Amino acid sequence: MIREFRIPVPGMKRITVCHAGDFHLNCADEVSSDDEKKRAEEAAAEWEMIRRDFAVSAGEPFGEEQELPPEEHFLRALAAARECGDALILTGDVFDSVTPANLRFFDRAAEGAGVPVLTVCGNHEDRDSIPPGRSFSPAREPVQVLRLGGLTVAGIDDSRREITREQLAALKKLLAGEDRIILAMHVPVLTDGARESGKIPDEYFFLNYGGCPAENLELIRLIRDNAPKFAAVLTGHTHTAMESEIAPGVTQYTVSQGIAGNVNRYVIGE
Repeated sequence: MIREFRIPVPGMKRITVCHAGDFHLNCADEVSSDDEKKRAEEAAAEWEMIRRDFAVSAGEPFGEEQELPPEEHFLRALAAARECGDALILTGDVFDSVTPANLRFFDRAAEGAGVPVLTVCGNHEDRDSIPPGRSFSPAREPVQVLRLGGLTVAGIDDSRREITREQLAALKKLLAGEDRIILAMHVPVLTDGARESGKIPDEYFFLNYGGCPAENLELIRLIRDNAPKFAAVLTGHTHTAMESEIAPGVTQYTVSQGIAGNVNRYVIGE
């Protein structure tokens, strides 16, 4: 299911960005061992129930279309970006865990993406276990950067629910430039609007939890203090679609579970 949003930015040439995540892929292929195939099958079966439970609890659709295999949903997200987008942003948990078969599947799929793909790690992706040089590569720099005309996508790895001083410093440098910023990360900010929505699961799903590092709160202040520079904040993790303001004019879009076929599309500019 594709949900489209328009983000007006006066003076900016129109750019279309697709956004998905939380596919929890559990792939096996012809070179997987019998043990690897068994583990992938068992994990995929477990998610069959989990994804339905998330959809039902959030009041979101769940029928034959959503029950397609997660690999099919992932390929459809790539096709949506290729057909009517300038980039695809994946906000984590593309994999249920980092396995050789998952990495091979992603490598093959990314080769035919046809658009730039920026991926940040989720809590199911141990960044230290992903070899450099793969199509799915965790940030070796504090912030991943994808430039699209007058728009810069800044990817921050907050998969461990912590923001670092290095990430804050790198983001401040980007804010000193002329581009508008889209911030992409896995774990969302708990906003007042999210609280009022009635869709909030446990505070585990948010960045500003009780006792969180001071840097997490500093990131939120940085967004609020520089609101005119931010076009949007894109997140995942909750498996529930939510939109609410972090600051006036700065909407956080939390995409629902890609494992059930959800993709957000943003038309940004004039």
